[in-house]
Amino acid sequence: MSKWDVKQLWEKIQETLAVVDSANDAYKNRNLSDAIGRMETVLTSVEEIQRDCPSRVILELEAIISKENPITINSFLTDIKNEMVHFKGISQMQLGEYQGALATLSVFVNNSSATGSFEHRYRTLLVFVQIAQLIPKRSTVIDKTYSQIEAYLNSVNKSEYNSELLLFRSRFEFLKGNLDQALGLAKEALLSKKLLKKHRDINYGQVWDFHFDGLVSISLMLHKIDQAKKYVKEWENSDNTMPANRLVRMNKCRSDIARFEGDFSKAVKFAKRGLRYAEESDYRETYYAVTCSLFHAYIEWNKSEEVTKNLFRLDRLEASQRLFVNYHAALIRLRHAEQSEWIESRINSEHLTAPLDQLGLELDSLLGITYYSDYNSNHLKTIVY
Repeated sequence: MSKWDVKQLWEKIQETLAVVDSANDAYKNRNLSDAIGRMETVLTSVEEIQRDCPSRVILELEAIISKENPITINSFLTDIKNEMVHFKGISQMQLGEYQGALATLSVFVNNSSATGSFEHRYRTLLVFVQIAQLIPKRSTVIDKTYSQIEAYLNSVNKSEYNSELLLFRSRFEFLKGNLDQALGLAKEALLSKKLLKKHRDINYGQVWDFHFDGLVSISLMLHKIDQAKKYVKEWENSDNTMPANRLVRMNKCRSDIARFEGDFSKAVKFAKRGLRYAEESDYRETYYAVTCSLFHAYIEWNKSEEVTKNLFRLDRLEASQRLFVNYHAALIRLRHAEQSEWIESRINSEHLTAPLDQLGLELDSLLGITYYSDYNSNHLKTIVY
């Protein structure tokens, strides 16, 4: 005899929804490992219902619910499952578990007939391309994924949702050193997001912090400091749906602005504050970014002794699966050695420059550019974001 009846199914769905809420809360508070565990619990629960619960019980519950709110339970559960898959992949990415994230998201990316809402499929494709850029994979793979996403938007007549696509393209151009193009795309992405919010009242996609962090960083790289400050003011008035994320990103950006203005004491103060918040979370990406900002502030301030005290943080950067972060860790070590006059011979110099040369060549090969292998003073100003 089946253990399922209408009452048991209803209670199981309510228990599952409660875990969904707790998983979302953990994610918003940047408790990512906890969030992933809760998401996996939801996925197991949904799978159990869809696999084991007799269709007659599902139909009976639907008939009861539909008196007030028409619903198809299997479609509802599939949407929950897709949402959890999406956010599990994002959480794995933010923990630096890139290959695991790609495996989680591949269910959507490699299956064009996968069921689910437009939003889940589109956002999952975007996260997939974001991870490809973070690692990074070859530019040909990234460009192909962008073409796939654009084709999907057109096929479902949702081109107005292109703000996220533009945003990630902006970061890709930033990664390749094409700063003017990156800024143009970032501005267009912000305008597109505002228009969608205004005309459809949809606060869709990445939180505002991700948009403004990029605009501030690119503006600074182009030495447009006043413009960067204007973006910070606009940022302060935007919806703050993930305070833990904003505390890290905004302090990192304030640090970078102060550094570009030559106020290194303030730069260090903001970076330390951002790092303190980053260490309360297990979000690796913001930790990497604000750590690099702190090191660059100390180096430009000629505080080599402070760099020495914090060298243990570089170990964490060097453990990253991101070549871009590894490159910056190697660059910081070289700059610190130069300031500390540790390079006393050609052997010592090659010991420090060889990893940088290798990483630079690898990045250039993957991205089809000649930017990182020819590192110079401009790279020392580069912002990780």
